[in-house]
Amino acid sequence: MSAAAAAGRAVVALSLVTGALVGLWLLLDAQERCERGDLAVQWLDESIDLRRRHVADLDAYAQDVNAVRKDLAQLEQQLPTQFADDEINAGLQALAGQHGLVLTPPQQGREQPGEFYARRAFTFSLRGSLPALQAFLRDYAEIVPLQRLRRVRFAEAGNSYTAEVETDYFRYNGDDQPPKRRP
Repeated sequence: MSAAAAAGRAVVALSLVTGALVGLWLLLDAQERCERGDLAVQWLDESIDLRRRHVADLDAYAQDVNAVRKDLAQLEQQLPTQFADDEINAGLQALAGQHGLVLTPPQQGREQPGEFYARRAFTFSLRGSLPALQAFLRDYAEIVPLQRLRRVRFAEAGNSYTAEVETDYFRYNGDDQPPKRRP
């Protein structure tokens, strides 16, 4: 057998194996799409059945609605109905002073309304010792439960440190009052 014939057979064998692998890959891909389609149809069927049960059993539907109303009432109790910017600024100043930190005046972002709550970003910076900054952030997270720290960046500034803090405050977006926008 010549080397050219052996090489030809090797190319044919390699081509057959490659073709088989590509075919298997395409078949598995098609099977996965079918399985995802079946899961989507199953989810739709379950959703339709749930809607039918709600229509058929109005008491169960009323219980579900009351549970949602209860959750909304809880949210309304936890969140203020408006942003108290002066109180937030005074609280930040008092907490910074308590830890011996220098606070730059907070910058308030635009209010971003959501479906049930509105969010406003606040940005401020602090200057002081590293332990004082850590204590401030720990106390800030415990004192103000209706905020979320988005980013804290520390930088060394000579003998002290600075912390750039970005946080979000939240308020309840009541049905009777439209969200307030800053000019």
